[in-house]
Amino acid sequence: MEVWTDYTNPFDASDDGTRPYGDDDGDGLLNVYERHFGTDPLVADTDGGGESDGAELYELGSNPLDGTDDAVARRDTDGDGLRDLTELHYGTDPTLADTDGGGVDDYTELYIDGTFPTDASDDGQAPWGDDDGDGLPNSYEAFYGTDRNVADTDGGGVNDGVEVFQNGSNPLDGSDDLAFTIDTDGDGLSDGQELFNYGTDPTLADTDGGGVDDYTELFIDGTSANDASDDGQNPWGDDDGDGLPNSYESFYGTDRNLADTDGGGVNDGLEVSQGTNPVDGDDDGSFPDANGNGVPDFFEGH
Repeated sequence: MEVWTDYTNPFDASDDGTRPYGDDDGDGLLNVYERHFGTDPLVADTDGGGESDGAELYELGSNPLDGTDDAVARRDTDGDGLRDLTELHYGTDPTLADTDGGGVDDYTELYIDGTFPTDASDDGQAPWGDDDGDGLPNSYEAFYGTDRNVADTDGGGVNDGVEVFQNGSNPLDGSDDLAFTIDTDGDGLSDGQELFNYGTDPTLADTDGGGVDDYTELFIDGTSANDASDDGQNPWGDDDGDGLPNSYESFYGTDRNLADTDGGGVNDGLEVSQGTNPVDGDDDGSFPDANGNGVPDFFEGH
């Protein structure tokens, strides 16, 4: 029982019945942890201070072996939502709700805003808040060098958040704000994106004149908006329906517009899957058998 069930020492009578993963005294602290912390697994309040061992360790943060701190463990002298012992731990004043006098209480600074309760300069400037309502959190304003109290730092007419998250323009340069809000050629890309990001012509919907507009080439087909030769040739599509994507046709040297490039009678996709050469019609329909065991390579390992 001691060895296989309770995991206690069969040569030590003092631990009989004190299962390591049980809680014999019902204080919320497992027996094995009682031993670790030096508390008594059979006494709920080891130090006799008034708070159970489990509450002291998991809730109050006080010492379960020191009865003198139990009485103050739950005390919140300044009523800021932080217990006095917690304040001492963080270096705040347990007699002042707002230690730094910045206008925001210690609890809010620590657990909501993430600011320093001992530094008045950051009061109210929650890093995950958005003080100026521009869509850019305060912490990002600091990262990009924008003003957390001004929605449009560069004064160009577009809020910082829109510039960073939507337009991709510079929130510190007002000269590019207008360009990223206008789409002269109506292709779905702003003039700023065409000029600064993709090198396409903001006055032509189809910069390369290949028949597919710039937006479709860039964001749908994945082709070059500056190269007419690849217009309409979606690399992940299958223009000839042979089961071989266009990008693979290029890799194998097959024709993306012909299902059976070598004319041997078997589609390019099936040839590739079977291990035959899709640009050699002589091997169509054959099944390579490299080891000569009578089982085609295609079926080996299946």
